[in-house]
Amino acid sequence: MKTIILLLTVCLFANNANAQKSKEYYSLLLKADDMIIENKLDSALHYYDIALEKFNYPFYVHVKRAAIIANYSEDKVLLEKFLTKCVQKGMPRYQLEYFLNRKLNLDIVNKIQRDYSSYYDQYLAGIDITIVFKYLDLDARDYFLHDYLYMYSKNYEKDAFYAKFQDHAVKEYLQLIDEVGYPSEENVGLPKITEYELAKNKKLKADKWTVHKSKKQIELIDGKSDYYIAYQKNPDYLFYCDIPGNWLLWHYASFKDKDSTLLRYLEKGFDDLKLSPVYITEFFESSFAIQYDYCTSYNSYLFRTKYRSVAGIYTKSTAEERKHINSLRAQYFIPAIEKEEQLIKALYEMKYDKEPKDISKKVIKKIGFEYGAFISFYNL
Repeated sequence: MKTIILLLTVCLFANNANAQKSKEYYSLLLKADDMIIENKLDSALHYYDIALEKFNYPFYVHVKRAAIIANYSEDKVLLEKFLTKCVQKGMPRYQLEYFLNRKLNLDIVNKIQRDYSSYYDQYLAGIDITIVFKYLDLDARDYFLHDYLYMYSKNYEKDAFYAKFQDHAVKEYLQLIDEVGYPSEENVGLPKITEYELAKNKKLKADKWTVHKSKKQIELIDGKSDYYIAYQKNPDYLFYCDIPGNWLLWHYASFKDKDSTLLRYLEKGFDDLKLSPVYITEFFESSFAIQYDYCTSYNSYLFRTKYRSVAGIYTKSTAEERKHINSLRAQYFIPAIEKEEQLIKALYEMKYDKEPKDISKKVIKKIGFEYGAFISFYNL
């Protein structure tokens, strides 16, 4: 009995410690946001440096944010540090070229460009292609069945067969987490960039993608032969997904209150700094219900009905809607709507030395790279 109590105590302590880890990490990032809004870039860099060093650079996009601020603050030491780490975490060359826009930093960027291949090889070496394929297989099967039913069923998201498939697929997803770990940046690489590397980069030995272990699961596609044939003939379609495993979550619309197990797994991944908050918000927003709306993905009810999927433009939202969204976002340390608006203005002023008159698509386009790192969907 004492042993059982001790084990429960240890588990509880470990869970609390992990929750504190994510809280501390994201709190430091939110402080950095505050400093950017106040145009105190050196202070923002201070918070980025503490967070990234202490928690071992868990997410590429946060390192990219730090590099952007170091670029504008002309801190050459931290720029070289963060930019080198960006490439080691998968930054493609076209993003690296953004940092050539300031003459003061040319020597640093040119140096990193010369060593780009060796740094990038470190990134590729960390990708576990077996784990990638296992998660992508779930995404691919969901993708094709989703499209098949979209063509032939008027109410495909409530199709009984699709619901059965999704329930089974989510069980596989949880089993994979137990067996190989979460599909995090450190083992499956970056979204979108991974797609290109899987299709083109021979160093990953994945230039000829084949469907992973799908034949044994053919009984799940009972009677849907057209779907399976398409799946076999067009495997490259699955590269339209985000981080492997995330496509399935986007379309898992049957959760309601019954799938607390999946949510528990996602929250643990968030607490462990393996999954970004958007994994959880997409899970909720896949219901298309306003009570689960964080305004963080194209599944967002408000974005679908009002904003047409432009993050950062909330002019049509009511005070009540903002309050509701902000309360949900705070649970996972996602910046409030008002802070996003302030950040857009601060980033624009940082780049053009003047504040924009308002927040519009034109303003967002003019700070495209910065916007993509700080505000855009899936970059949390």
